[in-house]
Amino acid sequence: MYGPKKQNTVRLFVGLMVATVASLLAGRSSHASVINTVDSLNWAGYAATTSGSNAFSNVSGDWTIPTVSTAGGSNSAVAFWVGLDGFNSSTVEQIGVAAQVSHKRVQYYAWYEMYPNSAYQIPMSVAPGDQISAAVTYVSTNEYQLALSDLSTGQSYSTLQSSSSGLRSSAEWIAEAPSSGSQILPLADFGTVNFINSSATLDGGTPGSISAFTNTAIDLTASSGLSATTSALSNYGQDFSVSVAGGSSGGGGSGHHGKLSTATVVPEPSALLLLCIGGTFLLGLGRRQGKRC
Repeated sequence: MYGPKKQNTVRLFVGLMVATVASLLAGRSSHASVINTVDSLNWAGYAATTSGSNAFSNVSGDWTIPTVSTAGGSNSAVAFWVGLDGFNSSTVEQIGVAAQVSHKRVQYYAWYEMYPNSAYQIPMSVAPGDQISAAVTYVSTNEYQLALSDLSTGQSYSTLQSSSSGLRSSAEWIAEAPSSGSQILPLADFGTVNFINSSATLDGGTPGSISAFTNTAIDLTASSGLSATTSALSNYGQDFSVSVAGGSSGGGGSGHHGKLSTATVVPEPSALLLLCIGGTFLLGLGRRQGKRC
């Protein structure tokens, strides 16, 4: 929930390393789609980017919540979300769903976050097999609308939140290994998640698929435990999948991209919201972590 921590030989290296153009993929618009692939310690999926005076005003996408296995181990977790910023900036405006594994139990929940503020649990129930539609929209000066709908149950949620720091320089569709404090949790085994109807809009523009923008595919290459790989774009650049891969040390590629670059460490992950399973706070801030609830 939180900026991607990129895999580097020296983790504290700051600055984007030179990326090489891999290929071009046509989208729904006339924009060229420059596909780069980077490794991240906690993100898998796609980021679309813009530069200069252009800024994203909307990002949206759909996915079906996969069934999470307990094979990833106790306290493993995964979050699926769409958002603005965070790929090359220090804030993230994001909304989605997540799952956490504890003592062979899996808890699913919906959430939003205006990083660097902590995440907030949305008061609606979600479950494996539910089709989720989510969007983040820049409404007016410093104001964002974050919306999530469960198309399977008819539930929906929307909130207006403020941020004066958002650059709106990127849009993302992400499967993430969340963090507690500064520690990235083990990635939960979710099999495969399919993102569809992925779209973004620039100020004053019309919606375009991921391939309508300069975009980067991201593979999650955990230092230990499970990793995840991202597929090539399909359906006019709207759809892709993220799949769990075993092992560590780079995790391998998806077979659709050449690994071209690594990139800067962007914001430190914030703490997860407190979740209570079996009478214990699984995650949270500082001294409250692991306390009874």
